[in-house]
Amino acid sequence: MSTCFIVATPIGNLADLSPRAADVLRSASVVYCEDTRVTRRLLQHVGAHTRLRSFNDHNASARIPEALADLSRGDIAYASDAGTPGLNDPGQRLVAAARAAGHAVVPLPGPHAAAAALSVAGFFSDRYVHLGFLPRGASQILRAVEQADALAAAVLAYEAPSRLARTLAALAARWPDRAALVARELTKLHEETAAGPLADLARRFAGSVRGEVVLALAPVARGREAAPAGDWHDELQRLRAAGVSPTRAVAEVARRFGVRRAEAYAAWRALRPP
Repeated sequence: MSTCFIVATPIGNLADLSPRAADVLRSASVVYCEDTRVTRRLLQHVGAHTRLRSFNDHNASARIPEALADLSRGDIAYASDAGTPGLNDPGQRLVAAARAAGHAVVPLPGPHAAAAALSVAGFFSDRYVHLGFLPRGASQILRAVEQADALAAAVLAYEAPSRLARTLAALAARWPDRAALVARELTKLHEETAAGPLADLARRFAGSVRGEVVLALAPVARGREAAPAGDWHDELQRLRAAGVSPTRAVAEVARRFGVRRAEAYAAWRALRPP
């Protein structure tokens, strides 16, 4: 059986391509990639003349039989346009097909924009959640981040430059003092990293920006994010006065203040009617 090499490629600076990756790109029988125009420039940079075949969301189903046929004759490689394959690109489909056919699949580690951003964020966390590209709506973005926060992990995400201002405004409205990092155009000529509270970053990036953006949010300890001033009993009373159902109110207080649900429910039952 042959080997399918999964090659991490530079996210901007071509000097970040590892010598091992360059060797594989030169020696593989064929390189499958998202965009042949992008990968051809990389092959030219390392002096490779390897045959290129596109493999993307539009043609993956048709390309898999061809890739397996190529694998039956020798080693192949897959490279994303930028960064580590298999994350936010169709590479996983090729990996799954190659494994199912009994071929070896070997990763060639290298650049990854989200990991690069986290490495300079200065967050104290032993775990992170990578959300990939954020949804478009503000409510969906907040919901995705809140779900990640349940793990008390740093949150990483990609965002389009045209939507960065709106996303930061939505996040700052929810967590104004939360530490965050905006990393733009990593490893490229106009690289920029800005760290600070979300409220400050929302003001800094209120206008339009260019380039690829990684957003990193510091982890929030469960029960401590954006809790209103005062005792949790006060918040429970406020929710009851607002007509919130017992189930929803108890769940909200338990999540925001770290209170056990049984304790919060007992307190709810003891409250005086509004």
